Amino acid sequence: MNFVKLENLKINILILIIFFFLLFSNYFFLGTSVPAYILSTLALIFYIKRLKLNIFQITSILLLILYFFFVLFLATYQLSIAKNFKYYFGFIVFIILIKSLKPKFFINQKYFRCFFYLIILESLLINTIVESKSFYVDYHPALFFDFYQRPASFGGNASITSTLLVCFFLFFEKYFNYKYKLVDFILFFLSIILLFSSTGFFLTLLMIFIRLKNKKNYIHKFLLYTFVFILFYISSYVPEVLDDGNLIYVNYQKLSLDYFIYIINEKYETYKYLFLHFNIFSYDNLFGKNNILNIISTSGDNGLVNFIETMGYVGLSIFCLIIFSFSKKNHLAVFFLLVVGSLHYPAIMSPIGQFFLAYILVARDKYF
Repeated sequence: MNFVKLENLKINILILIIFFFLLFSNYFFLGTSVPAYILSTLALIFYIKRLKLNIFQITSILLLILYFFFVLFLATYQLSIAKNFKYYFGFIVFIILIKSLKPKFFINQKYFRCFFYLIILESLLINTIVESKSFYVDYHPALFFDFYQRPASFGGNASITSTLLVCFFLFFEKYFNYKYKLVDFILFFLSIILLFSSTGFFLTLLMIFIRLKNKKNYIHKFLLYTFVFILFYISSYVPEVLDDGNLIYVNYQKLSLDYFIYIINEKYETYKYLFLHFNIFSYDNLFGKNNILNIISTSGDNGLVNFIETMGYVGLSIFCLIIFSFSKKNHLAVFFLLVVGSLHYPAIMSPIGQFFLAYILVARDKYF
């Protein structure tokens, strides 16, 4: 084996280890994503000669560093600030790592199916022999149909996992030219159903529309639109909960159109309030509220709101600048789905979501 092949093998193994640290960071046997960031940082130091960034990218990263130390200097609780920055800007480490090392993985449908198998297996385990609270580090179980618990899986909660799964599915097909077989579609839809997330259902429909956008098969399009119409029609009659007065509580929430409309309205009002109450002279608006509060804001069901309240509009601007400096136009469809999914729970900020975001921003051709 020559030196180049040996070096590529080492890089592939390194990236694979980092990926698995992130993938299983929410499970009881690991419980943290810190090793992935430590290993990535050490790798960047070791391979520092391979770093290749343009002026725009360097400028955006320097602005982030300047912003970080400015907020950290004024903060009362520095540890909270550091943890929040890791959550919202940790993807920078993976962007630089992937862009510099250009790992080459051989990916095919069989490997991708492991995501489906993992979700199916978890669903079986936590609904039979394993307690979900002992299986995941941070998980808040909800009971549906009076008997079913949905898995949190590799995203940390069902909404994040379903968002990432939809994005993975489209990404591998669109940019790796996967030709999915019937079994892949069955496993995908089964996984989305088992995750039982409104975000997952909605993004799946969006993904289907994107897949059919440039296709001239009008029969398929007609069938899809008919299916969506029937789906919304049926869901309009599904109650959020069923209570017959005998303390029987059955949760149909994720299948109810009323619940979906409620979520849309709630998001609209939340974001409207946020933007209407923006004050350019407010430090909290510009740089975030956690400079004086000992709060680690790394969860919640309003991803963008949490981001702005934590990092401020300056932080949001720098985030967008970094995204723009590294982005590739050919990945816009997947990036769009990732952002839409993150308006609810911030999939884009989850450990595995950060790695995926970094990859779709800098990936080109066939390397991964």
